[in-house]
Amino acid sequence: MTRRGGAASPYVTQFFSDFADIHGYEIEIEPEWRYAARISAPRGRIGWIAGTALDINSAAAAAIAKDKAYSAYFLRKLGFPVPDFTVVHSRPWRKQWRSRMDVPSAGRWADSRGYPLIVKPNSSSAGVGVRLVHSYDEMRSAVRAAFAAPDRIALVQEFVPGDDYRIVIWNQAVVAAYRRTGLSVIGDGVSSIGDLLRARSARGVDLAARAHAVLARQGRSLASVPSAREEVRLLDSANQSTGGTGVDVSDELSQELAALARKAAAAMNLRLAGIDLILDGGIGDDNASAKILEINSAPGLDGFALIGEAQEERVRSIYGQIAAALFGPA
Repeated sequence: MTRRGGAASPYVTQFFSDFADIHGYEIEIEPEWRYAARISAPRGRIGWIAGTALDINSAAAAAIAKDKAYSAYFLRKLGFPVPDFTVVHSRPWRKQWRSRMDVPSAGRWADSRGYPLIVKPNSSSAGVGVRLVHSYDEMRSAVRAAFAAPDRIALVQEFVPGDDYRIVIWNQAVVAAYRRTGLSVIGDGVSSIGDLLRARSARGVDLAARAHAVLARQGRSLASVPSAREEVRLLDSANQSTGGTGVDVSDELSQELAALARKAAAAMNLRLAGIDLILDGGIGDDNASAKILEINSAPGLDGFALIGEAQEERVRSIYGQIAAALFGPA
């Protein structure tokens, strides 16, 4: 894709910039970060872009999906499989709403279920602040980090082992499915983990602080030198925005898992959705045990597009369909 003004646009913004050029639409992109844009179609329709969010889902449905605790609550009430969870409110939030949801209450909940657990900010994305914790002290530290994300609520969630998948739904059809693996490096017997991380991703320096806690659990640091061909996991989350990788499994998805994803999107009233699953079993196995980790009303498709040329072409087709829904036939 071309770049305007020498700036590297987010994938969605750049796609619609090119789309506007081709079809004669007007697009105004905020110049500094190129995160937000306004599109004017020839027939007078207006559309907005904010990061990966488009004017395709209702504001209320998108807001509920963004709130991890709310979406998990409603999905569970509607009969969908979700990990068990509790929440911790920040001190100002507890004071304002007279809440008793503090770290000790989460600790009692954790004691009744056992560790490890996942702690994450309630409304952040891209894996920010997600930590796997093995003790009360680690949970308390992770909750503090979630509040620094910043967030007023931290989600403390049952840890479910298995493989991480995202299924993308558009207009009640599965348009993409891919397995996600977390950021890791492969040792060469000479380089430190820090050096391997910097070589692995231009964002390595930014990710170093987030990798510190994961490495500490392994008895390592960024200065540690892994053996040749040894894989070292650096982050607890599998988000591609933090250096994870994806494998296209769209043609392998079982009918049962596809139906689960479609029903979840419909239940949350989302035309466009990313359904994040943790799966114990094969992606093509109708008897695989799945739980819905999160539901995303603005799924970034750049990670899928980066898998290969065929996947990028599919993403362009999906965004083309969304543009037609927003503005009518080009």
